[in-house]
Amino acid sequence: MAAARTRSLAWACVAVGVFMASTPFASPLVGTPFDGLPALAWSTDRMLLHVLPGCIGILIGMALLHERRRIVIGTASTWVLLGALAVVGAWDGLGPWLYDMLVPHAGQSGLMFLTIPHFRQSGSVHQVLVKAFCHWVPGMVTVALALAWLCHGVTTHLLRRRPAPTLA
Repeated sequence: MAAARTRSLAWACVAVGVFMASTPFASPLVGTPFDGLPALAWSTDRMLLHVLPGCIGILIGMALLHERRRIVIGTASTWVLLGALAVVGAWDGLGPWLYDMLVPHAGQSGLMFLTIPHFRQSGSVHQVLVKAFCHWVPGMVTVALALAWLCHGVTTHLLRRRPAPTLA
């Protein structure tokens, strides 16, 4: 049962990673070119905000799939992977805005949604949904996966503990 939960978490990490890495290249094909570039164009913003976090998420998911044992909270490698997954999730959700603050001369990636046709004329609900679909939801899902992984590891660790012997 624990192995099935580990595989589920791993495949979810891979799926979110594939989504994040492919979004800037697939979005122009479905009518939302949120950075104004054609589908197969390459840019630093795409690499830092989508491809790199997506690939890291895929690698973390693959590391979980490769793991034959149960997730054990307490090992250094598990804490590193768990922390990396939480950081990737935070970067997925807040990356465009943090990137503009950290590298001010790099461009205006936080304003990338303004290149979508009719974005400014869209209602505020539509604008929020586009932003949520591209960054906030994948980021929240990734952080939720990290929390689920933590909860799964803690419960597995607690269930594996043997009760203290009683004196009869």
